[in-house]
Amino acid sequence: MKEVRIEYPFLFVFRKTTILHVPEEWIDLSGPQFAVCARVFTENISDEEFIAGFFGIKKSLAKRVDKFHQYKLIETVEFISNPKATINFFFLPEIPGTGLLAPEKKLKDITFEHFSIFDSLFFDYVNDKKEESLAKFIAALYLKKKEKITGIDFTARVRFIAEKVDKSTQYAIFLNYTFIRKWLSKIFPHLFGFVEDDPDEPKRKTIRPKKPNRPDWITVLDGLVGEDIINYERYKQLPCIVVFRTINKRIKNYNHGK
Repeated sequence: MKEVRIEYPFLFVFRKTTILHVPEEWIDLSGPQFAVCARVFTENISDEEFIAGFFGIKKSLAKRVDKFHQYKLIETVEFISNPKATINFFFLPEIPGTGLLAPEKKLKDITFEHFSIFDSLFFDYVNDKKEESLAKFIAALYLKKKEKITGIDFTARVRFIAEKVDKSTQYAIFLNYTFIRKWLSKIFPHLFGFVEDDPDEPKRKTIRPKKPNRPDWITVLDGLVGEDIINYERYKQLPCIVVFRTINKRIKNYNHGK
């Protein structure tokens, strides 16, 4: 964090000073700050609106800052224009008013089965950009306490998300998860390089842009289970991070053995 001092007119002849604490990277953001950043990608919000929401000051105060210094203030957080962070937690731990909770930090409470469902739905939205696909992804990702993804009325939950959760919040969750996937790709590069294309790898020019591959998590699970078919359901309930670590190591050892 860094500090920025702003001065603004007060009672016409006086000037007042306020100290703002400015994040320097995505991981420093609070939940409300992240939500404001997500709005930048989905809405045409004014500079005053962004400054007020991001820095936690009144909009009337943001309007007192002249245009040049508004620009300089926004420039201090220019990192938000390049959403390529690696984050291992959700800025929004609960969707307000719904009782729906995000996975814990580092996905430590997520089973492989649960991960494979919401991750596949994530790629559906990446590929088709339909509002229904985004609602499905969030419905599979955020669950109530002690709920299991296979035990809910999924159609009703999707409808609830679409009707009750505003589009900015939905997109903020989507953006947050893209950061989490970058974190997963960083710590398990052999596995995530195996199941999908590297989004940062240069592609040959084609007439039609290539859509990201939907990871084949069933094949990954089959590789883990091997001939131990009788315990297939037990493997699905393993923590996803344990599965990722095991498969990533196997692929690494296989590649080094060539």
